Amino acid sequence: MERENEEIRLQQVENELSVIHERENKDMVLATAIQEMRDRLQRLEEEAIASREKTAKVAAAAEEKAETAKVGPVPSENKIEAALALLKSKEQPEEMKKEASTSWLSASSDGTKGRRDKRHQEMLQQDVAAYIAKQKEQTK
Repeated sequence: MERENEEIRLQQVENELSVIHERENKDMVLATAIQEMRDRLQRLEEEAIASREKTAKVAAAAEEKAETAKVGPVPSENKIEAALALLKSKEQPEEMKKEASTSWLSASSDGTKGRRDKRHQEMLQQDVAAYIAKQKEQTK
């Protein structure tokens, strides 16, 4: 009887061990599957980040290209300095400047064409001065 009891206990222990091994195997399979999912998720996140960065770079490049297309070629510093020197050489004292700015209105001896030409020259000088100031401000 003791032998039978011992055999029964041995069978129970073996059954419990097999159940434990099955659980361990299932746990290992689940752990492996979870690790594979984590790895895949990490790869997908890295791909998404890389895709976003690439999209941002492409958008920035397109925006930069659009801006350069709008602005056109920027004159070199030497051209700007030459234009500034030309303007400075043509500058007049303040009183003469005030008279010159309104002279296009009252210069009857030059006629309509003369007044138009003077006004055009003054506007051109103002535009060049404004452009030079803008370029200097952008380079700072």
